[in-house]
Amino acid sequence: MFEYLGCCHCDEIQLSIEIPEHISQYSPRACDCDFCLQHTVEYLSHPEGKMHIRARGKLKALEQGSNQAAFLCCAQCGDVIAATLLIGDRRLGAVNACLLDEYPKMQMSKTVSPKLLEPAQKLARWQSVWFKLVVDDC
Repeated sequence: MFEYLGCCHCDEIQLSIEIPEHISQYSPRACDCDFCLQHTVEYLSHPEGKMHIRARGKLKALEQGSNQAAFLCCAQCGDVIAATLLIGDRRLGAVNACLLDEYPKMQMSKTVSPKLLEPAQKLARWQSVWFKLVVDDC
């Protein structure tokens, strides 16, 4: 596994991901919904990987679209850190790849349109591609 680090612009929220291949092998997904376009978010995830968020500052959760997923944002600088989903006691997520230190080494992003999927299709898709997620509030 390869580990990569990142943080929000004010450095209150730090993150790390573990993925099976070098980051240069991945293309982030650029969602074309108004929320993601406005916040300049591109997502990266891998079902065999893991994401860890360490919050020294406050995280706020926003819901958009079908209200199934929550977007974790830094309460201080407003950066979107990740899209997340809680299923029972399992938390899944996709990181905002733009916040990773090694983001420039990634392949060009691919546009995706989750808004075209039915809620059940979104849920199935996210469960099949998102990271296992751990969030530590300090």
